[in-house]
Amino acid sequence: MDHRHLVARFAELAQREPDHPCLIEGSQRLTRAAVAEQADLLARAFRASGLVPGDRLAIDLPNGIPWAITLLAAAQAGLTVVPLDPELGYHELQYQLRHAAVAGAVIPEAGGSIDFLELFDELLPTLPSLQLISYVGPGTAWFDDRAVPFAELVERGRHQPPVEPPHLELPPLALVYTSGTMGKPKGVMQSHDALVECALATIKAMGLGPDERILLAVPIFHIFGLSVLIGALAHGSTVVLLPTFEPTLALATLERERVTALPGTPTMFELLMRSPGFAAADLGALRGGVVAGNSVAPGLADRIREWCDVEVIYGLTEAGPAVSMTQRGDPPEKRRTTVGRPLPGVEARVVDIRTGDLHGQEAVGELAVRSPYLMLGYHRMPV
Repeated sequence: MDHRHLVARFAELAQREPDHPCLIEGSQRLTRAAVAEQADLLARAFRASGLVPGDRLAIDLPNGIPWAITLLAAAQAGLTVVPLDPELGYHELQYQLRHAAVAGAVIPEAGGSIDFLELFDELLPTLPSLQLISYVGPGTAWFDDRAVPFAELVERGRHQPPVEPPHLELPPLALVYTSGTMGKPKGVMQSHDALVECALATIKAMGLGPDERILLAVPIFHIFGLSVLIGALAHGSTVVLLPTFEPTLALATLERERVTALPGTPTMFELLMRSPGFAAADLGALRGGVVAGNSVAPGLADRIREWCDVEVIYGLTEAGPAVSMTQRGDPPEKRRTTVGRPLPGVEARVVDIRTGDLHGQEAVGELAVRSPYLMLGYHRMPV
C-alpha cells in the first residue's frame, strides 16, 4: 500500500491541478487550491488555539464544505476527528463529548429547531477538556471566550506559523461512535492508513476514474459518509455536498451538477425512485455508485441498476468500513443476491459463534474478518 498521509495526497492533487473543482455546496464552489489554503489556515489556527497532536476534535455539523475543510485541517494538525450526529439529544451528545474528552468542537450556529450555541452553553460546565468551540454561522457568541466564528478562526491562521502533519506514530484519524449490541455507544478508533486505503480500495474496485463527480448526501458523521469523503479527497474526485437527503433536491442536484457516482443507503435509492420527478430526470451522467448501510433486497438492486449501475457493499465501522462488495465482472446471479467478495487483502469466514470453528458454505454463523483496515480498538476499552 501507498502509506501517504491524507493531507500529503490532497496537497499533491492541489499542486497538480489547483483549479480543479473540489467541493460544491449549492452555489458555493471551491477549487482544490482554495480548499488546501483554507484547510492549512485552519490547521494553523487549531494549533494556535492550544490544540496539540492527539487531541480530539468533535465535528457536529451537517454535510457541507466546512465539514470537509475541518477534516483536512484536523488531519494536518494531528488531531483526531470525532464525527457527531447533529440531531443527537442532550444526554447522548454529552456522553460522547465527555467519553471522547474532546479538546475542540466545530458546530453549526443553529440547525433545525436546535440552537447549538445555547446547547453548548449548557454543556460547557460538564466538559472540562474543551478549549475551543468554532461555530459556522453569522451570529455572535455571547457565552464564552472559547467560542469563535468558523470564518474568523480560518482567518486567524494567516498570522500563525505553518503546521506540518506529524510523521511518526500518527494519532488516529477518526474516533467514530457506533451503537453497540448493548449499553452505550462505543468509540471506534481508526488510523489514517485504514480509512484512506480502504476508501481507495473501494474506489478502485468500483472502477472510478479521476474526474468523478460524487454526490455526498449520506451523513458524514456515519462511517459510510466519512469513507466517501476521505476517498474523494484522496482520489481527487469532485464532491457535491447535500446537508440532508431530500429526494426532490437530490434529483435536481444530480441533474444540474452532472453527477457521475452516487453512494446511498437502500432507503435513499427507494425514495429517489418514488419521487414525482424521477421518471423525467436526466440522470445520463451517472456511471455507477454503491448501496450500503443496510441490507439490500435483490429486487431493489435490480431496479436501481436500471438507471445507476451500483455495487452492493457489506461493511462495518470496525472494519474501515468495507469488507466485501460486488463487482461488474461477477456472475449476474451472484451480483444480485450476494454482497460480493472480500476486498483485496481482506479475509472473511463464517464461524460457530460458540466455538469459533469454521463453518462450511451457506452456513449461518458469526462473520470473522481479518483486514489491513481494521480498527485500532475501542476508545477507553482496552483489550
